[in-house]
Amino acid sequence: MPMHFTCLKFVALAACTMPLLAFAPAQWLSSRQLRPALLETDLPRIVSFLNLDSAQVAAVHTLLNDQLAEDEANVSAVRRALVEAYADERDELDLLRSRWANAWSPADAPATTAEGQAFIRSIVADYLERLDGIEMTPSDATQVLDQWRLLRTSDQRALFQDIELLLDAPQRDRWGTAMAAVALARSPWPVLFPQERLDLDALLVQALGTSAQSPQWLALRSQWLAQRGAAIADRDRVLAEHESKLFDAMHRKQPGLVLHLERQNIAARARLTSVIEAQRDEMASAMTSLDTVNTFQRALQRHMHPDVWGRDDIDRLALAALNIEGLDANTTERVQAAWARHRSRRAAVQSHLVGQSAAAAERRNLRPQEHRVLSRMFGHGAALIGLSPNADAPLSKVQHLNSRLREARRIAKAELAQAIGPELVGEVQAIARKHIAQRQARLTAQPPGTASLILPTAVDESAARDATP
Repeated sequence: MPMHFTCLKFVALAACTMPLLAFAPAQWLSSRQLRPALLETDLPRIVSFLNLDSAQVAAVHTLLNDQLAEDEANVSAVRRALVEAYADERDELDLLRSRWANAWSPADAPATTAEGQAFIRSIVADYLERLDGIEMTPSDATQVLDQWRLLRTSDQRALFQDIELLLDAPQRDRWGTAMAAVALARSPWPVLFPQERLDLDALLVQALGTSAQSPQWLALRSQWLAQRGAAIADRDRVLAEHESKLFDAMHRKQPGLVLHLERQNIAARARLTSVIEAQRDEMASAMTSLDTVNTFQRALQRHMHPDVWGRDDIDRLALAALNIEGLDANTTERVQAAWARHRSRRAAVQSHLVGQSAAAAERRNLRPQEHRVLSRMFGHGAALIGLSPNADAPLSKVQHLNSRLREARRIAKAELAQAIGPELVGEVQAIARKHIAQRQARLTAQPPGTASLILPTAVDESAARDATP
């Protein structure tokens, strides 16, 4: 689509509408909606995965720069259109919501009884099932963003087709893997489930070392990366399609629609996590060395649950104390004993926390919307009912386990302070704070481990699907 026509389309849409409600464009803009099809930072990964020569690199740079210039002009037009667009408060669900709410009689089925609560839940379930059959009229702001999303998808498809024309046959076979690496490196959506943050290829490389670059492992890694990239693209497509609808639903105070869309978003994320879980099992079974498998599994747990398995303040204090020069043997022994007791107490709690993490993350996302639906339809008192009798059990368990973990850390801190002695406590705390600052300084924006996958020309992904290490 020509650039000038696109810009005029966005501006014309804004100009033909008079704002019914002032709506700040900052509430509609998100970086993931306005980001271009490819970024300059994606090129090193593409060059690495495809082994592009200098002429191909120059041609890809030219194509990308042209696309970025067009994206910049289009984004400017979108911003101008959003300034003039509005988000109306029309509520096309009011009649359906009122009809179902009136189906409940507090006198016949009191909300204080199990029967009344079950009846209320059934009404909400029927109401949510009917939402897909109602055609919503998007606000002007949503139409602007949806048009931009479709245009960006079209431009991305055209750009990728132009790039593929520059590639030879083996490079085109690896194009899917290159795009998977890009998707894994910069997917714009924040994670909800702990599996979504995993870079399995990086952990595999870390566990295997140099053998990860063998032809057999390269073939398997590229296959897994392509599957992961396709799953990420499917999740991102669903989340992008729903984002503007969620803006309208929240602005129009339609909690039922918000809940309905969030459930679909969670289902899309769950499909991605199922792919990740399957790949994790495949990677583990492909490792013949037990030591390698254990190393891989331990690293996976640390990356999936950094807040659970990562070092805490007690670990840092103990390490700082043990690194003090000239520490006498008696003090060293007491510090090591206190640290060991803390790790033992903590491990029992951590294993349970990991088991509850996914369910708790889902409930934290859905519970507020469920309460708003019940409150909107049946009054504020109904918000306490919940749509599932025991749905919040994981949240209660996580809260209890975190309380136990805080108590364990409090006890360990007191034991360490006693073992170190009052004259060294201040010095140990200063060393621990210094190490934390140094670690934070090293957390720079580096490519993920997938950038280490360099496919030689001899590897043909299409013919290597059944390869085993």
